[in-house]
Amino acid sequence: MGTPRHLSSAPPAPATHPTDERPPVPPGTVDPVSTTYRILVMAHLLCVVGGFGALAYNGLFLTLARRRGNPGMAAIEINAQVSGFAEFLVYGVFLFGIAAVATSSSKWGFGQAWVSAAFALFIVAVGVLHGMIRPSQRRFVSLATSLAEMPAPSAARSGGLPPGGPRDGSPGNTGGGPADRSVDVAQLNGLERRISLGWGLFNLIVVVVIYLMVFKPGA
Repeated sequence: MGTPRHLSSAPPAPATHPTDERPPVPPGTVDPVSTTYRILVMAHLLCVVGGFGALAYNGLFLTLARRRGNPGMAAIEINAQVSGFAEFLVYGVFLFGIAAVATSSSKWGFGQAWVSAAFALFIVAVGVLHGMIRPSQRRFVSLATSLAEMPAPSAARSGGLPPGGPRDGSPGNTGGGPADRSVDVAQLNGLERRISLGWGLFNLIVVVVIYLMVFKPGA
């Protein structure tokens, strides 16, 4: 008498799970995470670190330098040169970002809200940099240079000259009295506050852009 089929002692076949192996990529399709895309994203991130990272503490640099007394024109000029190089990397962030989106094989698109918002905020940040911060910095350097070259009040009074030079309209009346110095110092303080405010706004925009890149709202 044969053994019933439902009582067979043969072990059951192992169950297969859909996650055991990766499904094959259909012919003619392109991997959305291509090597070109990865290289562009890496270049984009390197420019973010080198560009925005170098500019992040510029507001503190000027404030801390003035608290120590005379900040030194050499230090200010060197900081301006380093910041100028960092600005080229900031522009690289924009260019590599556009290229990364364009080569993402429709994974990301310019029509997505977070992408459009990130690029729009980048343009606003560049506007703050060149419309608010840089003009104030140039004015600050000019005033600081003239203030450093201005004779001290005691030197202006030496030799019988009144503060600010002679009052007869002669060429020696070049200013530099206490009133002139106080006006220049007040303008420097106002420019310092404006520059610090501009850098604070710039950094805030960068933080918002990074938030959009990490969380990708609406994606």
